[in-house]
Order: sequence, then C-alpha cells, then structure tokens
Amino acid sequence: MSKAYSKRLRDHAQITAKSIGLQGFTLREGVYFMYTGPCIETVSEGRFIHMLGADVVGMSTCPEVTVTVHCGMEVFGISIVTNKSALKSDSDEVVCTIEEVLDTAAVRSKDLQKLITAMVETLDLHPTPKNKSGLVQY
Repeated sequence: MSKAYSKRLRDHAQITAKSIGLQGFTLREGVYFMYTGPCIETVSEGRFIHMLGADVVGMSTCPEVTVTVHCGMEVFGISIVTNKSALKSDSDEVVCTIEEVLDTAAVRSKDLQKLITAMVETLDLHPTPKNKSGLVQY
C-alpha cells in the first residue's frame, strides 16, 4: 500500500489540467487522512491530524483505494478541498458550516467534471505492465 496511487495517472491529471486551461484550479499532491464522519473535525482533532503530517482530511476514498489496490488495479484518487480547519482554539478563524462545504463542492465540482472528462478522453488505454504475481507495476 505504500504506492497506492498510479504515478502515470497522477501525471496524466496534471498534464490534462494544464492542457484544458482550468483557471484557478490547482492540483496538489499530499497526505490524505481518513476521518469518520459525517462531521467537521474539532480544533483539537485538526491539530492532532496536522501533527501526524496530514495535508487534507476526508471521509471516504481510503477503503475503496485499499480494495482496488488489492485487486491489482491501477488507482487514481482526487478530492475537492472544501474548507480549512481552524488549528487554534483562540483563533478568530470561523469554523466552516456544512452549508459552506456543500456550496464549495458544488462550485468546484464543475471543474472536476471537466478534468475527469478530459482525462478519460485522452487516457492511454494500453495495458499497464504487471509483475510476476499479476499485480500492476507502479
């Protein structure tokens, strides 16, 4: 599981995003922390997760990726970051509401749909090399 996400597909996403000219849409790579939900993490939880080295927090993706990797399939994952976590309890930062999260997701999902559509249309469909045990090589 140390290399769960396909470098080929990650590179393809970066190239595709640039080629279709998504304005203000930045693809970043980082550490994803799965958090049980549905809820927004508290300040203490956010600080702890940040201390562990996570860049983003989400409530899905990891179980699906684990199963997909164990099935020997090539994996690409993408998430929309919908809010920032307040990391200080005495901060003036306003903790987001679920309405703000949903609004941001609705706006950003349009760019994500364009990206995924373009990725699928331009994806190299040649089979990915597999190792002796039949698993995809990364």
